[in-house]
Amino acid sequence: TFTNSKGVEFKRPLLRAELSSTADTSGYTENNETWYTWSRYPNMYQDTASPCDRLGLPTVNDLQTLYTDYPNGALTTTLGLPVASGKYWGAGNSVPDATHSDSQFQYVRLSDNNTLTTKANTATAQLCLAKRRDLSIELTSSDMDADKGAPVAKKGESLPLTVTVRDGSGTPQPNTAIRLGRTLSIDRAGVVDGSSGGGMVLTSVVPSTGSMTFNCTVSSCTSY
Repeated sequence: TFTNSKGVEFKRPLLRAELSSTADTSGYTENNETWYTWSRYPNMYQDTASPCDRLGLPTVNDLQTLYTDYPNGALTTTLGLPVASGKYWGAGNSVPDATHSDSQFQYVRLSDNNTLTTKANTATAQLCLAKRRDLSIELTSSDMDADKGAPVAKKGESLPLTVTVRDGSGTPQPNTAIRLGRTLSIDRAGVVDGSSGGGMVLTSVVPSTGSMTFNCTVSSCTSY
């Protein structure tokens, strides 16, 4: 294993021959060894042959710090990582797209520290953490109604919600993308309202990133 300057520990990347299966991968040769890339990002943490899942992947910041510690090819000369070919290495943390209707995957090119953010399938090299990230999420509201087991507000009122993501030690994790889900609105008579009148407006307070409409005209909707 090896560690970046912020204490994040990485496993040595596997050779293609060390994978339990080479399905969904392509090989490339560097330093007289054959390494691999996944043909598209989701396979990198969903495939049973993957040496780590999404929480086992480093974040963008983890990878960028590693490059800063070993710039300009030093990752190869010092640690033996195959970075000269300019492959992108997948990060475990995603970011919302412009409409907040989907998330985008993130990648770092360890030959020059360039970052790529996209929903498009991308051939991806893989580093795994020595210790899988442990994250938990908590949703709270100051308007929680104990009898109903849900926060309550009258029509036109704001409903404060606090979403906190913590690591295994309980430390809050800033700038972590979350997925918020909702279903169709139902009035007091139990009638489904799929019109714009059943919409919500989400306003980010901390960090302040403005407001967005969160309507739902199908059975289940999500926003990032």
